[in-house]
Amino acid sequence: MPPAAFLLHFEMKKHILSAFLFFLLPGIVRPLMAEDSVSLKLETVVLDPGHGGKDAGAVSKDKKTREKDLVLSIARKVRDKIQEGCPEVKVVLTRDKDVFIPLLERAEIANRNKANLFISIHINASTKTAPNGFSAHILGESKNKKNDVFGLNMSVSQRENAVVQFEEDYSVKYSGFDPSDPASAIVFNLIQSAYYEQSLLFAGMMDASISQTRLSRRGVSQDNFYVLWRTAMPSVLLECGFISNPDDLAYLRSEKGKDAIAQAIYEGFRQFKARYESAEGTVQAAEPLPVPSVTTPEPGPASVRYGIQVFASADKDRSVKGAGAVQVIKSGRYYKYIVSLSDDLSAVKKNWPQVKKNYPDSFIVEIVGDSVSICKK
Repeated sequence: MPPAAFLLHFEMKKHILSAFLFFLLPGIVRPLMAEDSVSLKLETVVLDPGHGGKDAGAVSKDKKTREKDLVLSIARKVRDKIQEGCPEVKVVLTRDKDVFIPLLERAEIANRNKANLFISIHINASTKTAPNGFSAHILGESKNKKNDVFGLNMSVSQRENAVVQFEEDYSVKYSGFDPSDPASAIVFNLIQSAYYEQSLLFAGMMDASISQTRLSRRGVSQDNFYVLWRTAMPSVLLECGFISNPDDLAYLRSEKGKDAIAQAIYEGFRQFKARYESAEGTVQAAEPLPVPSVTTPEPGPASVRYGIQVFASADKDRSVKGAGAVQVIKSGRYYKYIVSLSDDLSAVKKNWPQVKKNYPDSFIVEIVGDSVSICKK
């Protein structure tokens, strides 16, 4: 695109984004203030059984089992378990029958109900029979640009996003969803940063909770999901096994299997709710990424220092990808992983753009002793 045309395109996008932010920003401000000591209540959860109606989702090889039916059954079971175990929580299903609901409408249902958590439930599929297991996905820029070791011909997000083709005027409705576009990325990264840590925490809890079932664990990953894009709350998409894998399919077809998966989702929800409502009023988690050595700084005088927090975790000895020297500071119940530690705030700000390439949700912090807080200077 010629420079002049690009600038015109960018300016037009900015006007659209300004209007978008005007309406969306109020719902985003609270999570950005997560460091405050505020008592929060998880009052509403939205369960989103994927697909439905004219969209069957993934279908078993023998054509007898459809994703849309499995996920609706699991979602209903999760709803019943939450209502029984946490009667104070309002549970909303985006669909309670076999109907087609557009992806953006699913998000709007969550937004209208002022949900504190959005759980989209799906079943995975592959052209191969070998891939199996449970995975949790959050909104983010995908780091998986190639097919995986099993030769999957589409990423999870590509398959789930393909649902929009069932919608009229989908090219217009979803035209703003383009993380590769410089202007669209402003909103994308803002939404991602606002709820990233909370979404990651719940996803991690789900990854651990699913060990109660016969499904193997494929871990937590991030990608560009339409259905998570417009939700103004922590949001996670769960892939509850592979319909293309014989063992997973047999488990999913059984009432015992579906009930065990629903129980695992409920347990993950219950643990997240307890953390969400903890006295600290903050929920943070770490992204399990590879890399260099991590050192814990010796305690020093309570002078003011600055750094870039890439993530926080209840566990120590996590690894950090491509961030250089990493220092771990225990602040309250969390180990906070900080790079570019310095007394010079201007130097830290200068390094931040480079760090954000690997950690889009990183932010500058102020450190006094073992107290770490968001830098507002």
